[in-house]
Formats: sequence, C-alpha cells, structure tokens
Amino acid sequence: MSNNKYEYFEQALTKLEFFLKDFDQSEVQRAGIIQAFEFTFEQCWKYLQKMAQIEGVNVASPKKAFQWAFSANLISTDQEQIWLSMIDERNQTTHTYRDAIAAKVLSNIQSHYAGAFQKLLEKVKAQ
Repeated sequence: MSNNKYEYFEQALTKLEFFLKDFDQSEVQRAGIIQAFEFTFEQCWKYLQKMAQIEGVNVASPKKAFQWAFSANLISTDQEQIWLSMIDERNQTTHTYRDAIAAKVLSNIQSHYAGAFQKLLEKVKAQ
C-alpha cells in the first residue's frame, strides 16, 4: 500500500479540520475551507484509487473509486448518500463559484463531509 497516498490524504484532512476549527465566518476563510475540502477530496479518491489498484481493480474516476470503497466495506452503505453528494458538490465548487453554492457546500463540509473523511481514515488505519 502506498504510504505517500495515505499520508497525503491524512495531511489534507488535518489541514481541513484546522481551518474548520478556526472559522470566523469570513469570505476568505470560507474560500480557504472549500479549497481545503477540494484538496482533501482529491487526496482521498487518489488514495482509494491506489488501494483498488493493489487489489487488482482499476478505478479511473472519483465516483468509481468511491463505488469500490463501498464494495470493499471501507465506507458503510449508510454513508453512501453523503459521499455521492460530496462528489457532486466538489464538482460544483471546482467548475463554478456562486455564493449560494459555496454556503451550502461549507455547511455540508462542517456537518457531514469532514466527519465522513475522518471515518474513512479511521477505518483504513484499523486495517
């Protein structure tokens, strides 16, 4: 297993959690949190891609990587909707920036996505 991919994912999540902890509702910090979320998302799916590759499975997109993680029981099926929403919202923030979208994504990062990343990281650590 690639330790670098794991470490990159863990470091990105640590930075995201740091930004969330000190969030003061400013526009600049909101943008920083969304960017940290995008970095964490990228590192997460790249890590899953590497894990799948080690298992002999080729996953060429984030959606395929997360589908593989569901089938490998790395992500519980009760969290599937959170991860699918995360994929959609990450795509929205990457390709456009609107205040309403940013506010919704920030809310979901705070309430669901950071925790989902943490649960996945803990599950992988335990294996």
